[in-house]
Parts: sequence; C-alpha cells; structure tokens
Amino acid sequence: MTVLVGRVLKISPVENLSNLERVVVACGKASGKLACLTGIGEFKVDDLCEVWLPKTIVPRTARFAFMERWHSVVRWMKFKGYISEALLMPLSIVGEVAIGEDISVETGSVGIEKCKPKQPTGKPNGKRVQQSNRVAVVVYVG
Repeated sequence: MTVLVGRVLKISPVENLSNLERVVVACGKASGKLACLTGIGEFKVDDLCEVWLPKTIVPRTARFAFMERWHSVVRWMKFKGYISEALLMPLSIVGEVAIGEDISVETGSVGIEKCKPKQPTGKPNGKRVQQSNRVAVVVYVG
C-alpha cells in the first residue's frame, strides 16, 4: 500500500509561502487524514487525488521529473515550519475508485524504500568507522 486514492477535505493558505497552500486529504481508514503542501490552485475541495505515501519510489517518467532531486523517493518535507506528509498528484486513473483504495499498480509505483538500521563497527584500536545508515532495498509491487 504505497499509493492511495484520497479526497481533499480542506484547503488553507500558508503564511510566509505565497506559492503554496496546505491541503488536508482523507485517505480512508488505513491512513486517516494527511496534511500536504501543494501549489496554489492544483486542487479544489472534494477533488479525488493520488496520495503517494513516504518511502514510495515513483516511476522515472516526465510526470515525476521533479522528483529526481530526491532520487525518486517520496519523503516527509518541511517548508518554513509546515510539514508535508505525502505527495499529492492529480488522479490519473480513469474509472471509479474508492477513497483509500490502493492504486499502486495502476499508477506505476516502483516499490518501497526500506532502511536498514545503522550497525556500529569498530577497529581494534577503539576508533569508530563511519558507516552509511541507509541501505536501499526495493520491494516491487505487481
């Protein structure tokens, strides 16, 4: 469950960020309500949208070219004190969908990034060796 259908509940302006607005979206019983930041005018109240949850790997297509900056992985983002809990995109699926429905396969979600906890290692002389705390494991959907 990495991409869900959501319904826009509330839209409010964001102080200090003139080009963004805060959108509260309902994602069904599984994920509840999420607060996200989007561009002004992208959504209206009661619109259906795609909710890409954190750690989801988006497909490398023109639609998601802007995600290359973050290595195509959806993350929680903080903009001047406002947190965006997911990535909202206009609904690209034609047909009937229900709020909270998993549409990972239909949207082309590549998978989920899983993180391995950092394991401390040491040298015989007691000095610590720096080690990367992230190992990406891709779980393919579909």
